[in-house]
Amino acid sequence: MNKLTNSLLLPVILSVLPLVVHCGEQPPTDVLADGCQYTYDPATTELKWTAFKFTDRVGVGGTFDEYQVSGTEADATSPQAAVRNLKFSIQGPTVNSDNPERDAKIAGSYFGLMENTGTIEGSVKSAGADEGVVTILMNGVEKDIPVTVEMSGVSQMKVSGNIDVNDFNAQESVQKLNEVCSEKHTGEDGASKLWPDVDFTITTTFKRDCPDSIETN
Repeated sequence: MNKLTNSLLLPVILSVLPLVVHCGEQPPTDVLADGCQYTYDPATTELKWTAFKFTDRVGVGGTFDEYQVSGTEADATSPQAAVRNLKFSIQGPTVNSDNPERDAKIAGSYFGLMENTGTIEGSVKSAGADEGVVTILMNGVEKDIPVTVEMSGVSQMKVSGNIDVNDFNAQESVQKLNEVCSEKHTGEDGASKLWPDVDFTITTTFKRDCPDSIETN
């Protein structure tokens, strides 16, 4: 290829290159956008868990008194967009099942045997219209957990999932807690049982700001 051809091609290549780069870096379109702006409101957030005892899986529910949330996006185009970079940290020993005696056993015999004093950390990996993925780090193990996303109206979100703590190398914690709570975990069949999986739900209502031209109910 001669110098004349090179001199003609170079401007063409340079003019096309920005288009290619721009195309590759375009942010994804928020298909859930409705023209309003959404902001996460921590005051409306409720975190609940349900563990299971007895052979026939009777639920025991509770929450955590201390947890932090960061990385939310203000004035996002949808509730899902507002939490797509969300990160959280839950202090396991602040477990609250409305039974102080039981809570002390869970804090000491369960979370007390885990790395980092039972702190649970995580982030939102993806958030769609009806499903998503949450990454959870617990006891030194990180796992992706699929979750269900439900919207009530346009601004209230409920996220539900289930984790098996055996996936986080917490077998010792389950065994120890079942030992110290053996009497309370013994059902009519005479077997003492604490299941290793736990259901969780998070509900929150986003602040919604809409232009006058958009109906806000």
